[in-house]
Amino acid sequence: MSHLLKPYKIDKKKLTDLIDELCKEYRVIAPIRDGKKILFEEVKSGKDAMLGREALLHFTNSQKSPKELFFPQCDCLFSYEGKGSDLKLKEPEAPDKKTVMFGMRPCDARSVEMLDRVFLQEGREDPNYKRRRDNTIILTIGCTKPGSTCFCTSMNGGPFSVEGGDAIFTDIGDSFVVEAHTIKGKDLLGEQLSVEADDESLKKAAEIRLKASDLIKSKVNAKHASEKPMLELFKSPIWDTVHEKCLGCGVCTFFCPTCSCFDVVDEKTADGGDRIRIWDPCTFPLYTKQASGFNPRPTGKERIRQRMLHKVKYTTTSYGEMSCVGCGRCVLNCPVNLDIRQVINTLAGGSGA
Repeated sequence: MSHLLKPYKIDKKKLTDLIDELCKEYRVIAPIRDGKKILFEEVKSGKDAMLGREALLHFTNSQKSPKELFFPQCDCLFSYEGKGSDLKLKEPEAPDKKTVMFGMRPCDARSVEMLDRVFLQEGREDPNYKRRRDNTIILTIGCTKPGSTCFCTSMNGGPFSVEGGDAIFTDIGDSFVVEAHTIKGKDLLGEQLSVEADDESLKKAAEIRLKASDLIKSKVNAKHASEKPMLELFKSPIWDTVHEKCLGCGVCTFFCPTCSCFDVVDEKTADGGDRIRIWDPCTFPLYTKQASGFNPRPTGKERIRQRMLHKVKYTTTSYGEMSCVGCGRCVLNCPVNLDIRQVINTLAGGSGA
């Protein structure tokens, strides 16, 4: 694992103090427990965060993806007032403080990097997304106990992947080994941490990472599936049966950390209004319905094929990598147990996960 400075070590008992210090200068987002759910929310102090210590340190993953920090479910693009030549536009105000996202899992950090490809294309950068992305430092916590539905290692990732994040924390028992791998991470940790990790701690961290990867038992033949010819995947008989199971409810897309499809609507007021961007799953019938009434994806078959091939093939063609990080959220939350792992393996010519 590459890093920009010698790894640090922090005692877990001092984690509260670290978050306290961060809260003085940054807006801190951390995982908290809400009943049985794990959510990412703003915390005002280390004590606030550590009230859910089990959630902060030992959760498998949050129920909802923290991508909302960068790509909110409902996002005001701009407001407008007046009419005609008197029309005035107002862009959203930038936040006063920089943000530290603490405790994100590596799969979700990788998903942010995938969202970058969509919203930060050169010459077509999305200003809202770019402002939030530039303003945020991501500190991840590696997964020492991956979930049974996790398949990140099949998607070019792993429980200690560093893509998309700025620094990673490795739990070695009573303390963390902390490694920065971007300038933002280096600058932040250089200000907050002072104890360098000893050789014994580094050795233990390496062993824990290796063991964690071995705990990922769910395997998907993603590479073989993505290398199949486009026409062969498009005409696969799997779509004739998969769509019969799919309800088209959109749960998988709302929980997915890499889905980026949206609609744009105007909410009008007496004096003006707001232009709003909202998530809009490609599994919804209205997603591709045209003003004329024609819909190029008229049935569930075309819509589920679009969603799956977008993950498996379309983004591979465009970016060289599938737009799935193997977080397992869609597997856990689908009400009819439509398993993306089984779909990928079937497309690859193998069996289910």
